[in-house]
Amino acid sequence: MDFNENTPIYLQVISYIETLILTEEWQLQGKVPSVREFAKMLLINPGTVQKAYADLEKRQLLITIRGIGKQVTDQKQRIQQLRENRLNEKLSLFHKEMKQLGIEKESILKKIQHLEW
Repeated sequence: MDFNENTPIYLQVISYIETLILTEEWQLQGKVPSVREFAKMLLINPGTVQKAYADLEKRQLLITIRGIGKQVTDQKQRIQQLRENRLNEKLSLFHKEMKQLGIEKESILKKIQHLEW
């Protein structure tokens, strides 16, 4: 993972983990790497991973199970809310840029309708 020096690393780790969850690379109720393992994988300080994990636990995207460790939540509605939040965030940025460029809504909608999913 390449880190952007303009954003705190723990926030980038949170975003990366959210993406792993949304793309189901980390599945519902799936065990996640320990703090040390994940820090080693990302080549960062374990304290940074701990901070990211704590934030995700506070938001109930990760849970700790005694004797097992951390895992992705089993609450599908939490994942759906994360998906909606990510969509809204991306659309807001896109909308702002298109307005700045003076591109009309109708033109954008036509282009979107021709995209393949």
